[in-house]
Amino acid sequence: MIGDISIKTNLYIICGYTDMRHSSDGLCAIVQDVFHAEPDSMSAYLFCGKRCNRIKILIREPDGMCLLYKRLDGGIQGRFRWP
Repeated sequence: MIGDISIKTNLYIICGYTDMRHSSDGLCAIVQDVFHAEPDSMSAYLFCGKRCNRIKILIREPDGMCLLYKRLDGGIQGRFRWP
């Protein structure tokens, strides 16, 4: 299944705010910079934008990288609490 994060054993929250214009290649570069390693197949990496109402999840699948995007609807209630 495309984007199935239930089988991932490691979940990494990238602290701080990320420019949400980054594609999967840009987010891979951030992971390489932070962890000094390539994204692995058993990990999911979470990124948040400055408004805290959008997240991107980067995962590696057997045939390539997968980028999931979630945007919350609503006003003040629709925000992620981000470190």
